[in-house]
Amino acid sequence: MSAPVDISVVLNIHREASFLGATLISLAACLKEAASAGLVCELISVFDRSDSATKRVFERWLHLAESHLDDINIVVLEVFVGSLSLARNAGVQVATGEYIWTADADDLTSSNSLVALYRLASSCGQHKAAFYLEYMVLFGSKYHINKYSDGSLLSVADFCFEHPYVSRIFLLRESFQLHAYRPMDCGCGYAFEDWDLACRLKRDNYNFFVAPETILFYRQRHGSIMSVTSKTSILPPSSFFEPGWLPLQLISDVGPCKSYADFIACRLNHVDKDYAKEFQQSHGMHGSLLEVCAMDPEVDYHKIVNSSSWSVLDHPGHHLGHKLAELFGLVGRQPFTDLVITSSSHSDDPESLAREILLSLASRNSDSRVLVIAIDHSCVDRWLDQLPQNSVVLDLFHLFPGLDSYDSDRLTVRLALSTCLNGARLHLLPSESCHRLMADFASPLLCHFRGLYYRCHDVYRSIQGRSLFEASVVHFLRQHLSRLAFVIFNSTALLEADHVLLGLDPEVCLLLPQDGIDRLTLAFGGPCR
Repeated sequence: MSAPVDISVVLNIHREASFLGATLISLAACLKEAASAGLVCELISVFDRSDSATKRVFERWLHLAESHLDDINIVVLEVFVGSLSLARNAGVQVATGEYIWTADADDLTSSNSLVALYRLASSCGQHKAAFYLEYMVLFGSKYHINKYSDGSLLSVADFCFEHPYVSRIFLLRESFQLHAYRPMDCGCGYAFEDWDLACRLKRDNYNFFVAPETILFYRQRHGSIMSVTSKTSILPPSSFFEPGWLPLQLISDVGPCKSYADFIACRLNHVDKDYAKEFQQSHGMHGSLLEVCAMDPEVDYHKIVNSSSWSVLDHPGHHLGHKLAELFGLVGRQPFTDLVITSSSHSDDPESLAREILLSLASRNSDSRVLVIAIDHSCVDRWLDQLPQNSVVLDLFHLFPGLDSYDSDRLTVRLALSTCLNGARLHLLPSESCHRLMADFASPLLCHFRGLYYRCHDVYRSIQGRSLFEASVVHFLRQHLSRLAFVIFNSTALLEADHVLLGLDPEVCLLLPQDGIDRLTLAFGGPCR
């Protein structure tokens, strides 16, 4: 009878022929060291729509390494899902190990990683626990060193707007069965399945640990999917972002400290920012670095030891996750049926029309609840006394002075997805700020909401004595018209001009007051889908 498997390594492989060989050499070193420590391991290799070149690299490695890995069970699984999440889940389903460690086909790790992770997991005695490597060395198109810390030094705010750990995770197999990876709908602008998993584990009261002196060497590639999507994608909605839970969990995470600022000050005492120096001063770390440099010459020793360093613990006391928790406390737990994005850079006409529509919709449905978010310097006073009951107005510009536009937009989108009903009405009042927000985050917003775009007047700029139409409005409509529920006009002449210029579908055009609010109400069939 064969011994039970201690660790299953689930390796996702796509089309990485030029990188896979170095990754497999690195994994083999980890597996050999684990076997020497008495651990029984298996390698689950999941090929997802892989090309023949990548498969040939794996077959050649397998032929050369077979004699050195005769104690390792190697399983080859081929799927055609085109999804990192689903491919990982497929590997987990066939794995038999007590623990599972995820791996990607273009990264490398220090050879002590498996042994260190297993020993830490075995010694902590917790079922609800997730384990990560301590350092991430970025190499390739850029070089950088990150250091990670145990969950005792983190708060829920650290998970809100970035992954506080690396993508590769070490978990009990039963934990993976309870918390499978969720497929990311790229068409809706959702991404980051590994970060999403970490958030859901945090929501389920998992504790997080890092294995000392272990390293992930994370390859940076020009034009990679991650580099393209990282700024314009967002985590999908989940229970982690429940407005009633997150602020209370933030208080709980602070623990014995008197305030969140004290908590930050306390944890900064644990940070040594010169991690390149740590590498050189630690015999074990330096040895691991040299070992991996020999596996792949692209891991450039001199660039690494001279690179800059970063830690998630370096964030100031009131970083963006803390601001989100503060906003959750202001809006309450009852979800909104309508969301208005407003700013100072449009005229009064769209605002007046939007307020008229909101009041009319509320008169037809007592459950209507409106959230108005001013995303730059705005005259919010115009909204305060002219909205239905149970409305909330948030002026981000004055709530958080100095917040840059990108962080303001991220905060707005996360707040909207977390506090508004799926299918709620999104009232878009044309402005530079609104168009900027939608340029980056139209996909999640228009997937989650039913968009209404207000066309009340043309915007012109005077150039060399000629009055030219502002391009951003036309650009927005051409980009997003197919995903809007309605374009709302207050001028027949403007409606007819847009029909000619943009080829508008009459079904999405609403002319007020001629068409009346009843068509809008009937089309939506209620406050939400």
